[in-house]
Amino acid sequence: MAVAVGAYDLEAGVLEASRTQVGLSGQGTFNQSGGTHTVGYSYYPPSAYDIAFLRIGNQLSEYDQNSNIPENLKAYGIYNLSGGQLNVLGSTVVGSGSDSYVHSGYGGLGFFNQSGGTSTMHNLVVGESGTKASGEGHVTVSGTAEECIWYYLCWCCKW
Repeated sequence: MAVAVGAYDLEAGVLEASRTQVGLSGQGTFNQSGGTHTVGYSYYPPSAYDIAFLRIGNQLSEYDQNSNIPENLKAYGIYNLSGGQLNVLGSTVVGSGSDSYVHSGYGGLGFFNQSGGTSTMHNLVVGESGTKASGEGHVTVSGTAEECIWYYLCWCCKW
């Protein structure tokens, strides 16, 4: 079975989604050099923010039992922010852990690289632990990054 590979480039305009997953049991890259990417909708009440998330390097969950993805596939995701604005109204997980009973033993590998623009995140988790495997996450902020507003930061966490 071939590994799924995908890329998305946001150079201008507005992208709104309730959830964004980069590298969901495959290899994904999201490049943002301009525009506005909002994860979650501003009309959600605060208690609904948990349903809005950005996951970078996200392994399968126990709910994906009927998938045909090989067990040794490690989710690999990269988000490159070089300009524009990223707003995450819920949680951002860079390197998700695995709670899967089918694809056990493989966490996700995620990279968030900000060299410009503005990022605002409600929760930022880097290297989430799971009951079966922990994820590995890397965050790099460099260059002309204008602003990073992270309300809650957790390294190697279990929710």
